[in-house]
Amino acid sequence: MLKINYLILAHKNLSQLKRLIWRLSTDNPADFSIYVHLDKKWEITPEEIKSIEAVDSRVTVIPTRISCKLDDWSLIEAELNLAEFAYKKEPQDAYYVMMSGQDYPIKSNAMFTDYCKNQYPKPLIDVTPWSPDNWVHLKFMNSPLYHTLYQITVQNKTLDFALRAFRRGIDNLIPKKYKMKRRLEKMGVASFGGSQWWVLPDSAIKEILEQYHSNNALIETYKKTLTPEETFFQTMVMRTSVAKYLDVNPPEQVTQDCPTFAYFNPNGKKFTGHPYIINSDVWPSIKNSDFYFARKFDMGICPGVFDEIDKDIYGSK
Repeated sequence: MLKINYLILAHKNLSQLKRLIWRLSTDNPADFSIYVHLDKKWEITPEEIKSIEAVDSRVTVIPTRISCKLDDWSLIEAELNLAEFAYKKEPQDAYYVMMSGQDYPIKSNAMFTDYCKNQYPKPLIDVTPWSPDNWVHLKFMNSPLYHTLYQITVQNKTLDFALRAFRRGIDNLIPKKYKMKRRLEKMGVASFGGSQWWVLPDSAIKEILEQYHSNNALIETYKKTLTPEETFFQTMVMRTSVAKYLDVNPPEQVTQDCPTFAYFNPNGKKFTGHPYIINSDVWPSIKNSDFYFARKFDMGICPGVFDEIDKDIYGSK
């Protein structure tokens, strides 16, 4: 029987985290476990940690805690700790689902279980190859100035032509030693990017962990890339035996192709690189989509949306 291991990165909102765990563990026909990483910056008491594990007997808060930052290797370290902890307990016939504590299922657990059974062992991950003109290019330019100016410019779509020229100009100015892609190429590693949220089979997790522990030069180089949470697992999974099952995006694609919906482009608001909060007004527009999870939610801003989702999916809270 296929096992599903949910891996959750959590950094705040205890009640919301417990609601997510409750939803994943209620009316779930799968053989599953839930593993939670708590950000080290989160001031949470031992009693509160116990209350997380008390939601369901199949929940484990892993003992290692990393202080995570966006665009930083610390996020990969936390994800690898989660994946390795779970893999040592559930090494075979399993999918591993990387989630945030601000995610929530927007399909029933039964539907997701059936989906996984039909897809296994295909990696369900958003993968876009590096191209000199696409967004993945930025992630392998180890220049904070380039990164900052790009984020400012990309919010104005009318500057697209100028942005392309800007990229090429800055690319020529940055010394080769800062171009992580070229370092990786010398190791025979092709560069890819995509969404941080993925569903990977046990074989991919096994091979990625083997690469992590055995290829020190690759890992030390990768620690210097920008936003590794959006490139590391994409690059690593393309080096595994199950890469042949992947649907790789065309280089020009910017929409995410993974089981998790992120609310990046609301009407009338600018793209900021970070998802907007999903509220009750947004839910009707995504409930019939092909996604199985969505992000991000905030119980402090829109608490009622959770009940609305559960009512539509299960007919009750």
